[in-house]
Amino acid sequence: MTPGALHRAFAFFAATRLRSICVDCPRCACMRINARLLLTTLLIHNAISPKEPELTAPLNLIVTLQPLPGQLPDVVSTLTTLARASRQEAGCLRYDLAVGQELVYLFEAWSDRQALAAHEKEPHFVQGVAALNRLCASQRMEFVEWQVQG
Repeated sequence: MTPGALHRAFAFFAATRLRSICVDCPRCACMRINARLLLTTLLIHNAISPKEPELTAPLNLIVTLQPLPGQLPDVVSTLTTLARASRQEAGCLRYDLAVGQELVYLFEAWSDRQALAAHEKEPHFVQGVAALNRLCASQRMEFVEWQVQG
C-alpha cells in the first residue's frame, strides 16, 4: 500500500472518529465490527485500485488539524515535539508548523515515497498520531504541488 493510501485511511478514520467505544454494549460491538470491515474494505480498495495521482519528488503535503475545545496548546506541543524529531530523519526536507485561531497546519516535504513511508513507521510518528487522535476533532491531509509564480 502506498503512503498516500495509508494517509487517506488515517485521515478517513480521524475524520469519522470510528473507534471502539465499550466492551459490553452489543451496539458498540457492531460499531467495532463495522469499523473493522470498513477499514479492511478501504485498505483492499486502495491496494487494488489506488486513485492517488502520480506524485513527483519531492512530496509535499499539508496536514490541517482542528483541536478539540481547550486542546490547542497540547496539539501545538505534540506537533512541536513531532516536528523536532521528524526534521532529523533522512529524507525530511521540511516539517513546519503554523497555528491559527482555530486550526493548526503542518507543512511537510519529503525527498521521495520511501522517506515518507519510513517516517510513518518511526515511533515518534506513531505516538504523535495516537496523541493527535485524542486531541483533535478532525484532521485532514492533502498532497500538494507548489506552483512557481512569474
